[in-house]
Amino acid sequence: MKKCLKVLLTLCIILGMISSTAYAEEEKPFEYEDASIIAIVEGILTEVNDFTDYELDYYAGNSLGITKTICEEYRELRENDTLGDFVKFKDSKIENTKNAAIVTVTAAYEKTDVKLTVTYMEIKNGGDVSIVPTDIKLETVSDSNASSKLDSVKNAALNTLMGICIVVLMLTLISFIISLFKYIPKLQNKLSKKKEAVIADKGEDRIVEQIIEKEELREELSNDTELVAVITAAICAAQNVSGDSFVVRTIRKSRFK
Repeated sequence: MKKCLKVLLTLCIILGMISSTAYAEEEKPFEYEDASIIAIVEGILTEVNDFTDYELDYYAGNSLGITKTICEEYRELRENDTLGDFVKFKDSKIENTKNAAIVTVTAAYEKTDVKLTVTYMEIKNGGDVSIVPTDIKLETVSDSNASSKLDSVKNAALNTLMGICIVVLMLTLISFIISLFKYIPKLQNKLSKKKEAVIADKGEDRIVEQIIEKEELREELSNDTELVAVITAAICAAQNVSGDSFVVRTIRKSRFK
């Protein structure tokens, strides 16, 4: 019983180690230089900073894709007087996924810091391959922090729920396995009885075979006319009687020498 519990605990530890996997850094989805792609994103923000209000309105109303998005978001921040004058670029990072490179640049303004996040993907068109921005997002650091905190809370809740589910599942499995232990003695008794019955049947079969062998030997001896004649003559000579006064019916092998 103790050995079984030790084995179960060992299995639980191994499953726990497997379930708590570590996330390794993803390889680059395509070839690029970190400094170059960061410089491109910084250039986007620098160019938007230099736009006049008229240019922002024009590009926000007449452009498509990421140009329209960045102009709309920057115009909203400027209209709310959220930023102030540009000061400098503070930080940058690149996150690689399976299919994309996500570049985030943090810039300092007089009133707040902003984060510009651009997602780049490799697009294949026939034999041509190009790296293009597919998504762009401009937000203040306070909004980014709030979003990050909300994502952290969601992730923590999901991890906690997953951990609880794994623990409950493992405890249920262990309880089920332990509940089966009570059937082990019954199974052992059943197997031992079956084995004893087989041994007994073999013993009975052997006795029957021995009896049959003895009877067959007696019949063979009785049917051996030459042996019967020799024994009859020996008896007549020993007892000084004639062979008509008795009949040899059975011949048995003597157990005494």
